[in-house]
Amino acid sequence: MTASTSIHPECPRCGAKVATDAPEGLCIRCLANLNLTADSVLTGAEASRSEPPSLEEIATHFPQLEVLACLGRGGMGVVYKARQKSLDRVVALKILAPEREQDPQFAERFAREAQALAKLSHPHIVTVYDFGQADGLFYLLMEYVDGVNLRQLLRTRRLEPKEALAIVPPICDALQYAHDHAVVHRDIKPENLLLDKAGQVKIADFGIAKMLGGDSTPDEEQRVGTPHYMAPEQHATPQAADHRADIYSLGVVLYEMLTGELPAGQFELPSRKVRIDVRLDEIVLRALDSEPELRFQQAEQMKTAVETLTRVGQEIGPDTSPSVSRANRSKSPESLNSFTFIISASIAITLAVLFLAANLGILSQFRGRVSGDSPNTRNSNFTEEAQRGLDAFERADYDQAIVAFDELIRLDPNHSEAHRWRGDASLNKFEFGKALSEYDEAIRLDPKNGMAYCGRGAVSTVKGEFDKAIASFDEAIRLDPQIANMPFYKRYRAAAKSLPPNPENPTFAEEAQRGLDAFERADYDQAIVVFDELIRLDPNHSEAHRWRGDALLNKHKIDNALSEYDEAIRLDPNNGMAYCSRGAALTEKWEFDKAIASFDEAIRLDPQIANMPFYKRYRAAAEFPWSLGLLVVVPLLAFGLCLFLAFAAWSILRHRKPKPDKDL
Repeated sequence: MTASTSIHPECPRCGAKVATDAPEGLCIRCLANLNLTADSVLTGAEASRSEPPSLEEIATHFPQLEVLACLGRGGMGVVYKARQKSLDRVVALKILAPEREQDPQFAERFAREAQALAKLSHPHIVTVYDFGQADGLFYLLMEYVDGVNLRQLLRTRRLEPKEALAIVPPICDALQYAHDHAVVHRDIKPENLLLDKAGQVKIADFGIAKMLGGDSTPDEEQRVGTPHYMAPEQHATPQAADHRADIYSLGVVLYEMLTGELPAGQFELPSRKVRIDVRLDEIVLRALDSEPELRFQQAEQMKTAVETLTRVGQEIGPDTSPSVSRANRSKSPESLNSFTFIISASIAITLAVLFLAANLGILSQFRGRVSGDSPNTRNSNFTEEAQRGLDAFERADYDQAIVAFDELIRLDPNHSEAHRWRGDASLNKFEFGKALSEYDEAIRLDPKNGMAYCGRGAVSTVKGEFDKAIASFDEAIRLDPQIANMPFYKRYRAAAKSLPPNPENPTFAEEAQRGLDAFERADYDQAIVVFDELIRLDPNHSEAHRWRGDALLNKHKIDNALSEYDEAIRLDPNNGMAYCSRGAALTEKWEFDKAIASFDEAIRLDPQIANMPFYKRYRAAAEFPWSLGLLVVVPLLAFGLCLFLAFAAWSILRHRKPKPDKDL
């Protein structure tokens, strides 16, 4: 390489001078002309890689076009830039599968699929103007997009989270429109997402993967798409894949836009790789669920989730951390350091300040509680009262939560969510009749309150009315499919499905309910007896082992509890709560590194666990182990000082000699 070429490299396509860091070494014009190139493959079949027909050869087949350039080729065919003479417009000409020109089945399928594509008219879908055969060449005449594809953009720089999220809604709109017209893309990936110079997003190659893959006879069945972006069912049973495969592929694209990597294998949450709002994790995880039934069921649902997040008005980019709620604000490292200083100063100054720091500072920090005076219920507005109730519920102070929610209902008797919240608090106090009454009232006020149906299902499960529980859960999911990802729903739904009597384990349901009731009233010995019977009835029941471990943990039999958690995880590696409880047990053993690893795995399997007070309390203790000592030492020191002062005062008074009476 000469010195001149190292300073002024040339574009390998047109010979123009380009910058040394130009993407793929191409000039801007040639980079834009790559906008319809694709690397999709027919898995199991070798894609033909012969030289594409020359411009002159293509021109002989299409006299109505002025063929300007070959834009490139991929697994789906060859793309040319051309000018349609009659309308004087620039178009993209795609030649599909020249090697299949003698295949009558392909010709029939091509005509059927091309007709469907030509009917799609959407601002975010590349328009198909014409299709057919020309001297044996199958072709599509399409809209030419003057811009770049997402892959080229990602190669130039990392997108900001706001930019990535802005791309998703229009793609979802286009997918929903196509799915409503019974057209599935099957190959959503950055190469097929085009951005024009005005910033508009368009999906290219819609339906072509299906056209090439075939779906009419068993001998045509092939996996179609790009491996890293294909949904699991596209690999396993390609003919069974439906529109939800496109949602999975879009989830892969979103993960890649946010992190710069593909979500391969046991991938990390996006918020663990880059500083973004943790709420994005739930959206990505739901789109990437390996089970189609647990994904977003419609593209518009994914769009709504993204737009809801972006409408909040909070910064979600990498330059800021996720916002801290009022209830959690006191748990930051800065607050911990300030409380440490306050505690130290308090011990050195006075016994009264020591008591204040111990009881209102440290204990509130590491038990996940927020102390302080509550606002006057008579003078607070609805929003403040709602927040007070939710804060009380979060710290498991259900009595205070009920007081706040009762005030909410007094302020607005027709507020469906207030009744639902009141029902949740009653459920946690085992007041099942009251909880059911509140859920029914919430549903009467708002028949679309999916969470109220979910709560009603939980009450029915506890009461042993499993058919009613399943019906309520089904209605909850119908109204709000996102409920399916909630641990609360999963736990009670699983119980409702597994607890009903069956010929093999006729007493399992009854025993499970008896054990859980004993656990809730803190009768851990009785709970262990019952859970032992459960395990005898079904040794492979992961939750039974986890329940037994929780009872043992509450009896401070740490090693026995760990053994049960390990067995629960062996039986069900996706049991996030077993990992969470295991982390708590390891914290009790002061094995903090192992505890944090277990907590991390629990959150990876079930991000909602991060909101549980049980998790927060033990996670804080594992990350700040000196707090455990303070929790014990400081109150004992305060108590000891009190005893010392009391004893000293008593000794002084006891040995004090009375003064002689002068009159004697």
